[in-house]
Amino acid sequence: MNALVSVIMPVYNAERFICESIESILGQTYEHWELILIDDASGDGSAMLARGYAQKDSRIRFYANEKNLGVAKTRNRALSLARGAFVAPLDNDDVALSSRLEEQVRFLETHPDHALVASDLEIIDEHSRAIAVRVYPHSDSEIRRCLSRMNPIASPASMFRRSAFLELGGVYDESVCPVEDYDFVIRVAQRFKIANLERILTRYRITATQAKSVYLKKTLRTTLLIQDRALASGLKDSLYNKIFRIGLSGLLLLPNRVVMWLFKVFTFSRN
Repeated sequence: MNALVSVIMPVYNAERFICESIESILGQTYEHWELILIDDASGDGSAMLARGYAQKDSRIRFYANEKNLGVAKTRNRALSLARGAFVAPLDNDDVALSSRLEEQVRFLETHPDHALVASDLEIIDEHSRAIAVRVYPHSDSEIRRCLSRMNPIASPASMFRRSAFLELGGVYDESVCPVEDYDFVIRVAQRFKIANLERILTRYRITATQAKSVYLKKTLRTTLLIQDRALASGLKDSLYNKIFRIGLSGLLLLPNRVVMWLFKVFTFSRN
């Protein structure tokens, strides 16, 4: 295995966590990677910390947006700079386990019919304490059965072929932020096979300032929009998934704190 992996990390006001995230890439058992850090006009010390790592390791490349563009546009900029055969997104507050890149490269190299692979998650809090796990469907067929009701791929735990991404247009759809990753997964699945490894390879941090927490109702509305658009383009559906989407619509009537509580109850398994 010697394929170059481009790890892309948008950076925004993450000085509390970014060092742990970057160190998790430096500690990978797979060493043929580049890390692209793009600061999105942070108001804290994130840019200084990210730039410091780039000055110490030539595999790390640092860039800065002149103004805040948001995560989707920043991801697209990072992807335009990527040189690897494979791309591995990682958020600036999440942690990749040491074997993540190695295991995902091995899978993609031995499964040429798959364009994307991810994994299960360990959920951590703002103090890096494990609080829950999230288990996803694993095989391509299992993933397809739930695509019209939920995103079965955790973006910060994923790796995909850059060639497939370019074939699909080479950009995330910025109009559906903050769930542009769900839209991307659906588009990939309509052309290629995808999978989740049946183990935890990424620690996913839950904080009060995450976009999907802060803009919860917008996230729900945009999720429903993506699902409707995908169904119109031929995505397979089921009666169970239809009922589930009706339930999602009903959540828009509830207070944000109730919606977030329900999300955690039904998607996370407590440690």
